[in-house]
Amino acid sequence: MTTNLIKSPLQLKYELENVKQELTSLLNNSKKKKQESLSKMLNFRAEIKEIDAVMAAREESYTSYCALAQPLLNLVIPAPILFPVGLAAFITNIHQQIEDLTAAAETEACRITRLRAAHQTQLAFIQRKSKEIYLALNEEKKSVEAYASLLKAKMQELEGQFIYQTNQGSLGIGL
Repeated sequence: MTTNLIKSPLQLKYELENVKQELTSLLNNSKKKKQESLSKMLNFRAEIKEIDAVMAAREESYTSYCALAQPLLNLVIPAPILFPVGLAAFITNIHQQIEDLTAAAETEACRITRLRAAHQTQLAFIQRKSKEIYLALNEEKKSVEAYASLLKAKMQELEGQFIYQTNQGSLGIGL
């Protein structure tokens, strides 16, 4: 029984207040950290949506571009020799523009392919980071819960000692 009287009721009350403050601080910090992490995840999701929207717009643009270019590419141009000089020059000019359009379509196809690869890389990175944040949140939650339960047990012990000493009318040794 003398081990219960090692600390005075004032010391027990002081320790109890410190433990309560530590528990409150722990829970507040945990909540704040969780909000920050969730905010990061929301930002990542917004980035994914933005990247998807940009990629969809580029794909649609490319599809429209190909739809316009394909009929021109399928045109069979007769030999310019059969036409007068002015018309032959015009047809040659049109033919050159079609070839330029074909080259531009091929360049655009390469660019879209690179963009798809970059999109997949960014998407994988964002998903990996989101998963890391989620796992860190779960680990943090487990450790906070474990430490909070330890602090609550300590609080109950201190409250029990405080009640015991005040009911016994002892002042303890620490005065």
